[in-house]
Amino acid sequence: MKIYIAAGLDRKDEMRLLAGQIEGWTKHTVVSRWHGRAGVADWDKNAKESDLALWDVDDIKSADILLSVGGLSTKYARFVEFGMAWAWNLRIIHLGEHENLFHTLPGITHVPNRGALMDVLREKFTTEDALDTSLEELVR
Repeated sequence: MKIYIAAGLDRKDEMRLLAGQIEGWTKHTVVSRWHGRAGVADWDKNAKESDLALWDVDDIKSADILLSVGGLSTKYARFVEFGMAWAWNLRIIHLGEHENLFHTLPGITHVPNRGALMDVLREKFTTEDALDTSLEELVR
């Protein structure tokens, strides 16, 4: 399955490491490019902000799962990304404490730490079959 990591831009280096851990410890692929990583070009430093935003939108659309990473950050685009994922019926996993009421929506998988995240990715989200239940069915 394809995963988009949504976190504050100020946590870019940490998310690059998390992407490597996810791909190394699970059978999933991280499709978010904003954090850069081996084998994936980092953002174009000369690109317009609107182009970078569209790049993220394309990455979210290509994902099966949005991984929302909570915690201290001074950047808040991750909340917009979370909203897009919800609106587009992507599976959402939230790592960390609830930060707002939207993190309590039905169908959101909550994990308290990275160990629990890896367990959930290996056990619950292992095949396309895990996506058979639509979000609409979960909220009814």
